[in-house]
Amino acid sequence: MPDFPSMRLPMHFYWNGWKISTPTLPTAFRFDNIVLDPADPTRPKALLDWELATLGDPLMDLANTLGYWVEQSDGPLYRAFRRQPTNLPGMMTRDEVFDYYCERTGTQVCPRDRTWYEVFGLFRVAVIAQQVYQRYLARQTTNKQFRLFGAAVVLLGLRCRRIIRTSRRIEAS
Repeated sequence: MPDFPSMRLPMHFYWNGWKISTPTLPTAFRFDNIVLDPADPTRPKALLDWELATLGDPLMDLANTLGYWVEQSDGPLYRAFRRQPTNLPGMMTRDEVFDYYCERTGTQVCPRDRTWYEVFGLFRVAVIAQQVYQRYLARQTTNKQFRLFGAAVVLLGLRCRRIIRTSRRIEAS
């Protein structure tokens, strides 16, 4: 398995004491697992991949959703890995989605916990991408798009690091 140095800080982040106050059980809720009403694309009709659903912290669903969320303002390399239309005009930003969710559910999340959820969502996507990339390297899949997933892991790791470091600077000030 290839080593991805950009993932070392995010791994350290979770394995060395950065904790949140609620238990976490990830699921597969994300934008491209929602079937939208063709007559009103703001209205969900169905949710796919229920076999992965678990009971646990609902903010994990939000973290997983935002892990895949690519905005128009993201860099061109990051946008190249987009798998859903979250970058289209009129779509909310990641911050707007998080704030909207908290407002609608009455959830209060401190900045430190918000960082935890944001990094977790990205870390989860990076682990999935690394697994897919390893399968490509082992010739267990032939999809040529997967040859770029190693670069996706690096980009996700760098983004995690930037978020963690920014959060630490804010906490220190």
